[in-house]
Amino acid sequence: IPEAITIQELANRMAERAVDIIKLLMKQGQMHTINDVIDADLAQLIAEEMGHKVKRVSESDVVEGLAGDTDDEGSLHSRPPVVTIMGHVDHGKTSLLDAIRKTNVVSGEAGGITQHIGAYQVQTRTGLITFIDTPGHEAFTAMRARGAKATDIVVLVVAADDGVMPQTVEAINHARAADVPIIVAVNKIDKPSANPNKVRTDLLRHEIVVESMGGDTLRLGDIFVAGSAWGRVRALINDKGEQVKEAGPSSPVEVLGLNSAPEAGDQFDVVPNEARAREITDYRDRKRRESRGAASARSSLEQMMSQMKEGGIKEFPILVKADVQGSAEAIVQALEKIGNDEIRARVIHYAVGGINESDIGLAQASGAVVLGFNVRASGQARDAAERSGIEIRYYNIIYDLVDDIKAAMSGKLAPELRETFLGNARILEIFNITKVGKVAGCQVTEGSVQRGAKVRLIRDNVVIHEGTLSTLKRFKDEVKEVQVGQECGMAFENYQDMRAGDVIECFRVEKVQRSLD
Repeated sequence: IPEAITIQELANRMAERAVDIIKLLMKQGQMHTINDVIDADLAQLIAEEMGHKVKRVSESDVVEGLAGDTDDEGSLHSRPPVVTIMGHVDHGKTSLLDAIRKTNVVSGEAGGITQHIGAYQVQTRTGLITFIDTPGHEAFTAMRARGAKATDIVVLVVAADDGVMPQTVEAINHARAADVPIIVAVNKIDKPSANPNKVRTDLLRHEIVVESMGGDTLRLGDIFVAGSAWGRVRALINDKGEQVKEAGPSSPVEVLGLNSAPEAGDQFDVVPNEARAREITDYRDRKRRESRGAASARSSLEQMMSQMKEGGIKEFPILVKADVQGSAEAIVQALEKIGNDEIRARVIHYAVGGINESDIGLAQASGAVVLGFNVRASGQARDAAERSGIEIRYYNIIYDLVDDIKAAMSGKLAPELRETFLGNARILEIFNITKVGKVAGCQVTEGSVQRGAKVRLIRDNVVIHEGTLSTLKRFKDEVKEVQVGQECGMAFENYQDMRAGDVIECFRVEKVQRSLD
């Protein structure tokens, strides 16, 4: 029995009368005709009721085994490599292939433009090579995609006078999607307007680094791009913490001189001059902005669920800030997997760093909940969130974050651990005390700090440690609380990596029952 079947077809397969099946269904309170389609479950019940044995099959079973079993590696024979020629229209793809084959195909093509995929074999000293010639015109996108899927190597032909054109970019994307290596062939270099260097730098914008621009030595003063950031190498620091003047291939170094923070995984490329660096990063910035969207209603997790129940909202907007790029990306991937046909999570923005006023403004405009992972909101951001009714939630375990969002989206909101901010203190000096260990000499800069309260140690807007304030002393006396403006000594439970300049945030955690009202 397939997934769907007509009553007449079911009767034929059982060698029964269709009218008998209809009578059986009528006894069950269902009215049908012989041409009605029923599902496999109902068909199985009917067949078993009429004394037949049933085998369930899927429509896709007919192609099972068509591809054959996995080949035994010992029985494999070498085959000619498949090389696909790709590039923009009229950049000389077929002419290049003619030169390799010593033929003249291009003269026989309409307007000198390839309109079909052509396949040819060329005998070389080391054996046969199969070449596939693809059309370059924009109307032949699907053909180029098929050519890229069937290949081992892509030869990307770029005319030196035109440079990188729309179909060149498309060919790069097809090759990347098919995960095949790219060989760049710069053609028409004998033309007066030819500029091979422009081709190299144009390709760099699309993260294609040719040999002449890669694998060299990075030196002080080099201008470089990394994602949408650029800069000049001001200092190179090796793995031993020493400043060096240059770094060769495979050398790990820290680079100082970026104008902004790049993202983890961005490719690092040296460019000829500052103007070129700005051109590339401006282009990448524009592309990134175009890919970002925004929603239009605001609320907390609880308010969002109420709106969903009343108005059938399909998306759950979220803004994520994290301490490192890897954590941010992992959170986004986990959140985007949450949802079903009725509701799904949508991350409208994610970035590295503390939560700022700009994040609160975006959350207010899009109705998003703000999630901080191992980062905190600045004082101005906290005030802005309170004024606009935006909820900020803090996490240090990714599973807690994901579970909380799942619970909110499913309407099963568990009691909330609500934080009450008590105060901040700045570490002025660190003291080593016998039998106690490290004690931080601090000044309370905001609110108050209380012994036994929860604390976070913050360094450069990133949470380094979260724990309990075990010791709080004023002069030599143990005290319960120290107010703003006063100095005190603090020690943490099972933690001693404190430095002068660190900020200690003191808070209290209460369980509050959440409601969707």
